[in-house]
Amino acid sequence: VIKLKSWIKIEAVIVDFVEGLGKFYGMLGALVVEYNGKRFKVGGGPGLNDRWRRDIWATRDKWRGELVDVRYRELSNTGVPLQGQIII
Repeated sequence: VIKLKSWIKIEAVIVDFVEGLGKFYGMLGALVVEYNGKRFKVGGGPGLNDRWRRDIWATRDKWRGELVDVRYRELSNTGVPLQGQIII
């Protein structure tokens, strides 16, 4: 039996973008978001397919400052969400 912790859902502010590597080159690799005074990267999740990655990367200036739903399993010792995923 594998025991997984439940997802915790938050709304974070998009503050920056990281270009992808490899197959994600030229599109979004990760969002840099801020929540509760902490900045962290979120790079995957349900619904974040290649089309979304291309569209967000091409129009990233309009996304800066927007809220995005993020889910994570737990916080690090410094209060940063671990295993974060973008929910679209």
